[in-house]
Amino acid sequence: MKKTFVIFFVTFSILIFSQENNSALQANFVEAMNTENNIFIIINVKNLNTNEIKEVCVTNEDLRNATQIEKSLTYEESFELLQKCRSRDFEFKNKESLHFFNTNYSKNDLLKFEQEIDIDNFVKEINKNWTLDYDKTLEKTYFYGYSLCKKGLLIGFSQECFGLISLWCVSCQEK
Repeated sequence: MKKTFVIFFVTFSILIFSQENNSALQANFVEAMNTENNIFIIINVKNLNTNEIKEVCVTNEDLRNATQIEKSLTYEESFELLQKCRSRDFEFKNKESLHFFNTNYSKNDLLKFEQEIDIDNFVKEINKNWTLDYDKTLEKTYFYGYSLCKKGLLIGFSQECFGLISLWCVSCQEK
């Protein structure tokens, strides 16, 4: 009886956390589509050439550019179309559009990264300080974006002169 209760409790907890996480990802997606700042979003992209579906972290700007190319829109039309969008699921066929969603890392790479930086501690730090400036690769920037978005944070970024990259927590500033 105790085993059954424990299994039920764990399963129920995972289900609730998953729903909360998806709600945060969805709310952050909608907010990101309504700003011109570079904001990380997590979306599901289906490659119509291969039928492969993958979850990727990109910026709202990447998604706008891919949509602009895929649908032969102006930038403004792409911006307006995505402002109305409420789904995080997208389909692309054009190879130029799909280029925006190329990820050369695995889930294991992300998990290793999160362990290296101690993601839970990092979330506490960025909640306090709101910003982080560092001189890292762009790939690592997307690791930060992906990991922090999965934790429910709305993360913006900019690439400055001489390779300096700035991350800021938009949702932390709103608290």
